[in-house]
Amino acid sequence: MRKKIVGVLAAAAVVAVGAVAVGWMGGRVMAKETHERLSTVCPDVVELPEGQRNLVVLLAYECKLADRPVSRGETVACLRQAAASKAASDKFQTPDAQLEQLLRRAGI
Repeated sequence: MRKKIVGVLAAAAVVAVGAVAVGWMGGRVMAKETHERLSTVCPDVVELPEGQRNLVVLLAYECKLADRPVSRGETVACLRQAAASKAASDKFQTPDAQLEQLLRRAGI
């Protein structure tokens, strides 16, 4: 009986470690894809002030930017869609105006 319990606990530990590893790798892939798309609009996104960077990251997450095609137009449309969302306005004042200001600075 004790061997069964130890075996079940060992199997559960292996599954948990595997799930963490898969989640970690998936997160890294999503981050890379999101950064690739954001770079079409704002190549220096990592150098933005923290507040602006937080806004852009939230917008990218809200519109599922990693799932969109890599193009400047798709990225801008996605970010604008997210800027108009309740989630963005709950966290930032005038997210749409802040995004448009960032886009103007990027020449868009």
